[in-house]
Amino acid sequence: MKKMKRLASLLLVTASFFAMSMTSFAEDYTITINKPSSSSITLANHTYEAYQIFSAVLDSAHTDSQEGTLSQIQWGTNANGTAIIEALTGTSAPAALKTAFASCAGVPEAQQAEAVARVLEENPDLAPAFADAAAPTLTGTPVKGAKGDTTLTVTDGPGYYLIKDVDNTLTAAGSEAYTDFILKVVDNVDVTVKADAPTLTKVIDEGEGVEANTASIGDKIPYKVTSKVPDMQGYTKYFFVIDDTMDTGLTFNDDVAVAIGDTTLANDAFEVTKNGQSFKIVLKNFIQYNTEDFIDKPITVTYSATLNEQAKVTTEGNENKAQLTYSNNPNVKPDPDNDTDVPGDHDVYGQTPEDNTMTYTTELKLIKLDNSTGDPLKGAKFSITGEALNAVLINGQVYEKDAEGTYYKLKDGTYTTDGSGDDKLYDSKDQKYSLVESVTKTTDKTKINTEAYTGADGILRFTGLGAGTYEIEEIEAPEGYNKLDPSKITVTIGTDGEVTVSDCRWTFVSNPEGIAEEDGVYTLTFKNSKGIILPGTGGIGTVIFYIIGSAMIAAAIIMVVRKKKTASNK
Repeated sequence: MKKMKRLASLLLVTASFFAMSMTSFAEDYTITINKPSSSSITLANHTYEAYQIFSAVLDSAHTDSQEGTLSQIQWGTNANGTAIIEALTGTSAPAALKTAFASCAGVPEAQQAEAVARVLEENPDLAPAFADAAAPTLTGTPVKGAKGDTTLTVTDGPGYYLIKDVDNTLTAAGSEAYTDFILKVVDNVDVTVKADAPTLTKVIDEGEGVEANTASIGDKIPYKVTSKVPDMQGYTKYFFVIDDTMDTGLTFNDDVAVAIGDTTLANDAFEVTKNGQSFKIVLKNFIQYNTEDFIDKPITVTYSATLNEQAKVTTEGNENKAQLTYSNNPNVKPDPDNDTDVPGDHDVYGQTPEDNTMTYTTELKLIKLDNSTGDPLKGAKFSITGEALNAVLINGQVYEKDAEGTYYKLKDGTYTTDGSGDDKLYDSKDQKYSLVESVTKTTDKTKINTEAYTGADGILRFTGLGAGTYEIEEIEAPEGYNKLDPSKITVTIGTDGEVTVSDCRWTFVSNPEGIAEEDGVYTLTFKNSKGIILPGTGGIGTVIFYIIGSAMIAAAIIMVVRKKKTASNK
């Protein structure tokens, strides 16, 4: 039987996950599994096993410094030769294998192992596909390590082995990938893991990328998700799906763009499907990127959301999180009934941990009180102006001036569609407003000048403020009260250090004292004193004037009468 000098080299080169270096000869052989320092794989999560596919005789010329030659190739301890030939040449065999190994089916059974090995020697690119086809036919008990073991000791002598993760030993939610079936020549061997599962990182695309930021209602929040193209050797189909979920305070702008390296993918290369506050970004036919031009290239996905009227103003923040679902076991064939690019019920996959970002916004609550009694005062008119926002919610809603609108502004801090009431109740019957259902999606911030009244509870809320400087002015005091002096205050909202996902630290600089904070909401209390009230119609002052005037008139009449009597007596 002809010696197979080149087969050992072939199998060393074509192994997809392990790089092997021979050390010393021994009756039993030890496989030591390592990983590169740059790898994110955690060997403690893996459980490995080894199957002998081919057995061989190692010639006597083998030394520590000379690899030696394997000859007399036969089916190994765990190989079922008949089943392997069927898997390579039968009706369900992949076309490439069927063509390459067709001649092996006609070889006498005793020589089939050598014939198969010879085809592999001549067609090294078929090694992963061969391993895939042979794996389901393996028999007997493999050499199996415990979870986290990094060594396997095989006792069946020299030959060629498949090394893989034990099925169902990695959780679906983990960020690890199963190894492909690896064909190896065994002496004492050090093997190095070469492939990781893909990872996912999500940031807000500001500066160099941040995990959290502050924003105003109407602001556009840009996001960037990054991953990389994994080595997909051994796979016939590969799922790559990004799931994104946004809080109700964020509105997805449906503006996804995807690039691999310097190549921007066409819109038909991926699909976006929306479901409420969640959506999927599905990269179609992802296995097409398993080429030297794409493997290990960065994948960059960008999109944005607008902070809307339902944004949380507390320190809880407005969360956006993403997770990657990917194929992680080349040893299991994809469900033939699933022709989509999303895993079905019978497909296997892994998932990265969720990576989240947070956007914070805040609120100013103005409270108007009587300086003497502490009672709330309604009808105080305030304005707020600012350069750093797109919109501001007034008591939870947004109203805009609109000549065709159907709302009128009332002095009690509310709006109504009824314009038939007493004129004194309205800010102006000549000005109409529209209720804005959705804040305009724009990145162009403009100076806002919004006016509103305190309600019956004496409260006016300006909601949805990001970092910036705002001026608040009392335009009109409640009826019978003096306007504040000074009437205008400036509040600067910023952050104390870096904004993080777990903690948004707002700081305020302003000229009034007494700013109170509770869970990210800031309160300003304004106290007004009553003005000097002159007596009105029907008051005691008017009565006194009437009495005095009447008395003076009566006195004048009496004096005139007396003068006439005196004159007549003369």
